[in-house]
Amino acid sequence: MITPEVVRNLERDVIKYKSLSNSYRNSYEATKFLLEEAKAEIEYLRMSMKIVPNAPVFDIENTANLIRIHRQKKGLSQQAVAAKLNISQNAYSRMERGFTKITIDRISEIAKVFGIKYQELL
Repeated sequence: MITPEVVRNLERDVIKYKSLSNSYRNSYEATKFLLEEAKAEIEYLRMSMKIVPNAPVFDIENTANLIRIHRQKKGLSQQAVAAKLNISQNAYSRMERGFTKITIDRISEIAKVFGIKYQELL
C-alpha cells in the first residue's frame, strides 16, 4: 500500500536529484530527466492514495450533489446522461442521490459528458 511515508521518500529523492544536477553539470540533462520522472511518480502516487478499492475516500454526498448541479447547468435530463454513460436511468439516479458508490472511472466518464475536469466533481 502506498503510504504518506512513501511519498515523503520520493519527495526526498526529488531534492537529491536537484542536488545532483547542481553538482554534476555535465549530466544535467540526465538528472533533469530523472527529476521529471520522480515528480511524475509522486503525482501518480498522490492520485493513487485517493483510490482505495471498494472504499470511497471522497465525500460521496458532495460528489453526488455536484453531479446533479452540473447536469442541471447543462440542461440535461437524468435519462440523457444515463444514455451517454450506457447505464439505466435508475442507476444514474442512485449515483446522483449518493445511494451508490461511484468509482473514479465513472466520475471521469460523467465529467466528460458535462465537458468538465473530473476534479470539479470531487
